[in-house]
Amino acid sequence: MTSAGTASPLLEVSNLRLAFGGIVALDDVSMNVARGEICGLIGPNGAGKTSLFNCLSGLYRPSQGNIVFDGQPTLTLPEHRMAGIGIGRTFQNLALFKTMTVLENIMVGSYSKTSSGFIGNFLRLPSVRREQAGVEKSAREIARFLDLGKWLDAFAGDLPFGIQKRIEFGRALAAEPRLLLLDEPAAGLNHEELSGLKRLILDARKNFGLTVLLVEHHMEMVMSLSDHVVALNFGRKIADGTPAQVQDNPDLIRAYLGAEAA
Repeated sequence: MTSAGTASPLLEVSNLRLAFGGIVALDDVSMNVARGEICGLIGPNGAGKTSLFNCLSGLYRPSQGNIVFDGQPTLTLPEHRMAGIGIGRTFQNLALFKTMTVLENIMVGSYSKTSSGFIGNFLRLPSVRREQAGVEKSAREIARFLDLGKWLDAFAGDLPFGIQKRIEFGRALAAEPRLLLLDEPAAGLNHEELSGLKRLILDARKNFGLTVLLVEHHMEMVMSLSDHVVALNFGRKIADGTPAQVQDNPDLIRAYLGAEAA
């Protein structure tokens, strides 16, 4: 596990409030994520986990609070800038281009980092061709890391669900994130795929220098992977600490583990 040390947090969330009409999705939520750590974000359905992810990735704008990523406030930035500053994301529901190949899907992730404009692409300028070759090379390396090499030319929509999950993971890695938001990556996976996912997340952190914020209902996976765990319930933070500390928190036991153990 990675120690937070004395370095400033990579991600700082302060006093976030988000409401939809009379429904409060986030209520004064604050948390930090240290550089290089895996932070688990847990809680029952409706706790506010996905709402927080949507604030972090620019999809939602909270009415109160602040988000700072590597010293830079993000709430004034448009959604499309998040990948460019180093925040990547996967989704609960796969968002692949199903009629594109595996290689093409992974390459899509790199385009937030490219500089070619419309005219350059239209004219196929030498600089564009060089950039495209670099994007393809990077995508092939990511596919090899994810053991997707034999499916590079297959259409993503024709492949099993577990493979599609890895393709989406690869597309997120292609954007070269420093913070990767994983939204229920274990959902729908079988036991063997789940074991492979845990190894993949640990290897990706090491090989790509990632910090990971993980939303997941699979409690054994969260507790075994995470350096730090934050728990939400009804939009409020109810626990924040090491996995051992959080598991013993009575509010969490009542909100989440108690229902599971009953």
